[in-house]
Amino acid sequence: MKRWLVPQLGILLLLVMAGYAFAAPIVSFGTDQRTITTNKTAAAVIPLFIRLNQPATHNVTVDLMVSGTARGADQDFGVGKDFTLGQVTGAKHKVTIPAGQVTPLVQPTITIANNPVVNLDKTLLITLSHPVNAELSATGDFLIMIKDDERRHLIPVDNPGGALGIHKCACDGSTDDTDHLQYLIDYLRENGGGVFLFPAHKTLRFLKDDGTGLKLPSVNQFGHPVKISFIGDPGDGGTRSATLKLRKVPKKTFWHAIKTLEAGKGYCWAGATDSPPMAFINLTFDGNGPAYQPDWWNWAMEQYFLFSMGAFKGDSNENVGRLKCIWDNCHIKNSVSDGVSIEMNCDATFYQTDFTDNPRGGITGLGGWAKITGRDLNFYSTPAGPPPGPHEFMSLHIEQYPGGVGYQRSRRLDINLTNVNLSGALQLGTLGPNQPGDGDGSSWTFTNVKQSSTYRAYLLASLRNVTFTATNCEFHGSGDRSGYISNVTNATFTNCIFYGHATNDSPPVVPSSAVFVTMDLTQSGYAPISNGLLTFKSCQFLWAADLGNNQIPAIAQMTSPNSSDTGQNNRIVMSNCTFDPNAQYALWNGKLFTLDNPMWQNPAGYLFWVSAVKGSAFNATIKNLDLTTGKYCNIQEIDGTADVYLNNNNVTVSKGANQIRNDEDGITNSRFHISGMRIIEAGDNTLPTSATNGLWGDQYQLQNGQVYTCTQSGGGGYPAAWVGPKR
Repeated sequence: MKRWLVPQLGILLLLVMAGYAFAAPIVSFGTDQRTITTNKTAAAVIPLFIRLNQPATHNVTVDLMVSGTARGADQDFGVGKDFTLGQVTGAKHKVTIPAGQVTPLVQPTITIANNPVVNLDKTLLITLSHPVNAELSATGDFLIMIKDDERRHLIPVDNPGGALGIHKCACDGSTDDTDHLQYLIDYLRENGGGVFLFPAHKTLRFLKDDGTGLKLPSVNQFGHPVKISFIGDPGDGGTRSATLKLRKVPKKTFWHAIKTLEAGKGYCWAGATDSPPMAFINLTFDGNGPAYQPDWWNWAMEQYFLFSMGAFKGDSNENVGRLKCIWDNCHIKNSVSDGVSIEMNCDATFYQTDFTDNPRGGITGLGGWAKITGRDLNFYSTPAGPPPGPHEFMSLHIEQYPGGVGYQRSRRLDINLTNVNLSGALQLGTLGPNQPGDGDGSSWTFTNVKQSSTYRAYLLASLRNVTFTATNCEFHGSGDRSGYISNVTNATFTNCIFYGHATNDSPPVVPSSAVFVTMDLTQSGYAPISNGLLTFKSCQFLWAADLGNNQIPAIAQMTSPNSSDTGQNNRIVMSNCTFDPNAQYALWNGKLFTLDNPMWQNPAGYLFWVSAVKGSAFNATIKNLDLTTGKYCNIQEIDGTADVYLNNNNVTVSKGANQIRNDEDGITNSRFHISGMRIIEAGDNTLPTSATNGLWGDQYQLQNGQVYTCTQSGGGGYPAAWVGPKR
């Protein structure tokens, strides 16, 4: 070899070694086993073994992308989660390998959840992506197969196979498959439960001419728990394409199409604990409702339910368990009356489910000792039927009727709804008209529940012994016609929007208020309550376009005209609320109320107007009012004692802003308490007279700086008294 080649080869070797040293490390799963199969009941913890092929000079990060049919902890709702991904950070599941190391300080893990719902087998594919300071391996996937080893049977209803083959369902959209499907259901009931698989893009028809529907079991023939799930085949783009649809049967044939409550012994749950979950997944349920119209519109078919769900009622202190049922990724439509009727002793969960054209309610709550939980739901309604038509389609309907008591005679029904869109009326109440009822300590929580303007109607009627909380919600109504809040024990609205509308009548009728409230009045058969509290925090009361610039109150409160009604001490509290510029009053009428920091925008209207309050004390508190133009107080026809508390600091109002009137009985017994200082700017040097509006303690400031103090409230028909500066 020539001498001049030796140094050249050395340099080449050094360059190769240097190139290897500066090459980016490769990140991969450090195991040859890229596919793992596990049973869900094993609740296995599976490490992922992420590693580099060489140490890096800087920290390396890589994201874990998760896909497949298995659900993670971020989807732990409905049928629930299948796994938890641990030892990662952030929403992108980021993993960090420190500089100089080849593995993370702690390896990420997959923990398999022992999901209580019997289901199809699940897949979990984990892929490495978005590396920083490293490159991806060509083989960057890791697959976990999760077997549901609790599932004793998997029966395709259109091809059950073996001895069950003679009971296969036609699923052709016309054949009555009631008997065949019930036989298969009974087979699973007697043989350990399992999963029914309904074919994609096909329709199974059921409901016999005599009204016989489907009886769903939560126990076997010996009374032991049994798990059964009904699943639409998700293959071949089969999202909710598997349909169960009712047949049209002769009129006056009563039925509950799918039922557990009246299914009878050997089917209905009764126990000291809740039942195993019964699940409906990826299915469409069609009640064939239009075939029965117009029978619904005259209420002749009010009790015809698509689902009737519940457990045996009883008085035993031991049998406090509920039937647990889940609707996950379903579509419930065209029922004759109720879509899903939740009756006594039932715990119902709805997730990513749609409801369309269910006249009395997509979800109806009737019974006691029950729960309704929903997330990511949509309710759709299409106008149909004779007037009042649109008002007859209800999205959510709660009616805790007196007979709907659960275990231990409880009427309690807890509701928790999150991320719900309502295109239909909303009716919530603890009883129907002329019926005594009690919420028995129920808790109803609404978060991000939005009602569309298509059906501008809501009714919160007699929420007796119910704690109702609504946050970031939107309601559409037309005051006394369809925006109605009646006799609530404790209701709080936070960051909610109330839209006032003209009615759906033809021609439209302008309501008497945007929101109509009754608290201590016997109204439409609802008994009054006492010590009720209705609170609005940071809410908006706005006028929809169809209401135009009509000057009506934002809230009209109807109070008892005499002292004989039993309701008393009911208060409305409003803080940091905003009112449409067209609002004539923020609050019209009422006995007890507090307005704190109201955003008042109508210079021609009054912040509050009180009239015809007789026989009991009137108590109003106004705090933190900043009003340089307009009016805020009009009080008239007060009989008996009346206390007005105006708690304001450095409040400035215009001349003649208030009316204290003596139209009927006078206010000689009224007492006005001023906290802070209220200055009325005269605008000139004209002295105040007995006709100048004022409340006790007001200061009337002339343009020349002289100040007169009101020592007797009056004006507008009742003489006021003003004392000037000492000379």
